[in-house]
Amino acid sequence: AAAAFRPARSRAQYRLAMLLRDGSAVDRSAGMFWMQRSGENGYDEAQFQLGLGHAAGRDLPRDPVLAARWFERAARQGHAASQVNLGTLYETGNGVDRDDAAAAKWYREAAEQEVSVAQINLGSLYAQGRGVARDDRAALHWYLRAAQSGAPEAHYNLGVLYENSADLGDDR
Repeated sequence: AAAAFRPARSRAQYRLAMLLRDGSAVDRSAGMFWMQRSGENGYDEAQFQLGLGHAAGRDLPRDPVLAARWFERAARQGHAASQVNLGTLYETGNGVDRDDAAAAKWYREAAEQEVSVAQINLGSLYAQGRGVARDDRAALHWYLRAAQSGAPEAHYNLGVLYENSADLGDDR
């Protein structure tokens, strides 16, 4: 019974946190208290918000290590925006050791959920052979998926890939 209660409680804590932090009865410190509780109780959106707060220093101390920890907790639950942010932290080495393979893993998780920025970032890793074996066909695949959603950067990256790749042959 307690396990079934936990998700509902963490969502309620999150809603209270958002009301206090951003609503008409603004009490940012109380809002962050409840956001922290919600995140600790496993609510992925609260974990994402805590990651953003620590990444930007908004309402929380700027701490890239804590940002990465919160993003990872949410990312492991399938939270796509957290997966993208965690991938970016691994790609840049901000708050975690730089690890292009880990960046590719998290970008792929979000890319498979049709997040265009993750598809573009994953395509770029394939095009450059960073964290994955260089593979222009895989880069093409991810750029095309992002382009289908209307992402302008994907169209640009497709042009660059077509211009520079000898491996695409008939796919040009």
